[in-house]
Amino acid sequence: MIALEVMPDHVHLLVEVGPQFGIHRLVKLMKGRSFHILRQEFPWLKSRLPTLWTNS
Repeated sequence: MIALEVMPDHVHLLVEVGPQFGIHRLVKLMKGRSFHILRQEFPWLKSRLPTLWTNS
């Protein structure tokens, strides 16, 4: 991660990813980890939101 800016309703990230790893893998990992953390902190999300992120 090179830079991070947190806004009230979104986050800006500037990251450097090696070509062998791929940006799509990084995004998938970040989405999965953030959803896991949110589900732990807010258990009611499990019944209201089966998935937090879409594939697009």
